[in-house]
Amino acid sequence: MLVTSLRQLAPVKCRTVVINVNTDLIATRAVLSAIELAGPPVLLVNCDPTAASRSAFERLMGTHDFDLIERPLRDHGTTLDQLFLNLSDDFLLLLDSDAELLDARFVDWMRAKCDLPQSFGAGFTEGPFYLLEEWDAPREVFWFVERPWIPCVMFNRQVVVAALHSGKTFRAKAVPNDVAISARVSRFLAARWGPPWGAHSERFQALPEAVRREIASWRLDWLRWARRQYQGKRPGVAVFDTGAALYQHLRFEKHLLFAGIPVDLMDGEVHHYSGVTRHALLGPTLRDTDGRSVEAQVVQRLADGYGYAWSE
Repeated sequence: MLVTSLRQLAPVKCRTVVINVNTDLIATRAVLSAIELAGPPVLLVNCDPTAASRSAFERLMGTHDFDLIERPLRDHGTTLDQLFLNLSDDFLLLLDSDAELLDARFVDWMRAKCDLPQSFGAGFTEGPFYLLEEWDAPREVFWFVERPWIPCVMFNRQVVVAALHSGKTFRAKAVPNDVAISARVSRFLAARWGPPWGAHSERFQALPEAVRREIASWRLDWLRWARRQYQGKRPGVAVFDTGAALYQHLRFEKHLLFAGIPVDLMDGEVHHYSGVTRHALLGPTLRDTDGRSVEAQVVQRLADGYGYAWSE
C-alpha cells in the first residue's frame, strides 16, 4: 500500500523497515527477503524518488504485500529518528537496502531478545576499533565507537523513543579528543587531518598553507594524557557512526542490555553489499561496493531466490 504519512500505518508487534536511496534493484532484494523471512508488515521508505524507482516499486507492489512511503533525502540518522518518532510499533527491524535476510531463525531470535524487559535491541555489534588507513584514516587516530550493526538490527521502539525525547539521536558524529577539556582546541587540532575525517575549523583554515601542511604531520602522541578514554583507548578523534551515540547512552548510561553478536562472527544470517548507497551518493571508496558491479548477480538472485523477474 502506498501511504503519504507514517500515521496511516496501524501499530503492530514488529515492522521491518527498508530505506532506499537510488539503489532500486538491490532494495528490491532487501524487501523480498524481509517479506519472506521476517513476514509482513514491511515498510519501504523511498528517499528522493525518481520516475524509475516509482515504476519499479509500483510493479513490485502488484505482486507482493508491503507498504511504500516517499520521503526527501536526509542523512541516515535523521531519517531513523523520524521513523522511530512517527511509527507506533513495538519493535522495528531495520534492514539496509543493500542487505538480505537469509535466516528466519535469526529474526525470531532478535524478536525474543527484544521482548525481554531489560533489553533495548538485538542483532550484531560493530567495533570498537581504530579506522584503518584503507579508510583514508591515519594510523591509530580515529576510534570507531562500538555500535549496533545498522544494516540489520532490531530495536524496542518505545525505549528508543524515550532516548530521542531526552535529546539523543541516531545521527553520526565525530568528537575531536586531543584536549578533552576544550572542544574548541580539539576541533582546531582535528582539522589538521583534512577530509573525509578531519573537523572543520575556520581558525585552522586561516593559517598559511605551509603551516597547515606542517601541522598535518603532527600525531601529538605526547597529548595522550589529555584525551578522554574510550574503551581503554585515548584516540585523537572518537567516531560515532549511525546509532553509536544512542547505543552508548542506552547501554552504559541507562544500563540496558543489547543482545549483540560481534559482526565478525556472522555465520550466514545476513548477506550485505557494503556501502552501495554511500557509493551511489558520494562516489567510490576502497570499502564500498559499486552497485553496478553486482547488478547481474542481484537480478539472478531475485529470479532464483524469489521467483521475481526484474525489469528496468
